[in-house]
Amino acid sequence: MKLLKISLILLLFVACKYQGSQDINSEISVVVNFGKEKGQQTIPVKWKQDMTALEALQYTYKTETHPVGKYVFVTSIDSVKGKRGAMAWYYTVNGEPTNTLAINYTLNYGDTLTWNYTKDVCSQKVDNRK
Repeated sequence: MKLLKISLILLLFVACKYQGSQDINSEISVVVNFGKEKGQQTIPVKWKQDMTALEALQYTYKTETHPVGKYVFVTSIDSVKGKRGAMAWYYTVNGEPTNTLAINYTLNYGDTLTWNYTKDVCSQKVDNRK
């Protein structure tokens, strides 16, 4: 009888955990701030385990990337192209920079992924490397 009670409790716990994973928190929000180009747009995306910031973006918008060695940079979102040395695409998760390329950053359910079209601050640093 004790084993039956423990089994029922475990079954109830698993069922509640599964139910909770299917609620609104199983989504992420992808926010794209096009700046003066198109304003800001937000699209909910169904989250899946091991989803990267780049995958989430690609689910929502036509995205162009540029590989450089082992790195992959986002160069265009919905036909708004970065302009080397002037404007570029940068992202944050839950309002914080990640210091990780989007292809390598794994999202958690409930995250808000924000892409901003803003002043390019990286090209000059890369160009001036010795």
